[in-house]
Amino acid sequence: MDNLAHKNLNYCLKEFFSIPRQVILHNIDLEHCPHCGRFDINDTSCTACIKKHDCFWLYKNDHILSNGSKPLVTQKAALDFAIGFVSEKIDEWQHNENSCPCYVCEWLQHAKDISDDLNETIEVLY
Repeated sequence: MDNLAHKNLNYCLKEFFSIPRQVILHNIDLEHCPHCGRFDINDTSCTACIKKHDCFWLYKNDHILSNGSKPLVTQKAALDFAIGFVSEKIDEWQHNENSCPCYVCEWLQHAKDISDDLNETIEVLY
C-alpha cells in the first residue's frame, strides 16, 4: 500500500471509530478520572477501575490510528470491541438496531458488515 492510500485508510478509520469513541467517552466519568480517560497501565487506579476496558480501548485505538501500521487483525479486534460495546449500549437504550434510524444504530449495522468482510479478508490473507 502506498503512503497516500495508507493515509486515506487511516483517515477513514479515524472517522469510522469516532462514533464508538463518543459512546465510550460518554460512558466514562471523566470528571473523576485522574487521567481524563487516558489509560495508564502502571497506575493501579486504572487497572482496578470498572471502566478500565473502555479506557484501554480508547488508548489502544488512539495508538493504532496514530501509528497506522498495525496488522489488520489488530484493527479487526478494535472493531470487534467497539461493536460489542456499542451493541450493549443500544440494548441498554432499548433501541432496535435493525429499524432505529439513529446514527449509532446505523453505525452498528455498518460496522457489523465491515467486520464480516474483514473476517473473509483475514481468512484469505492468513
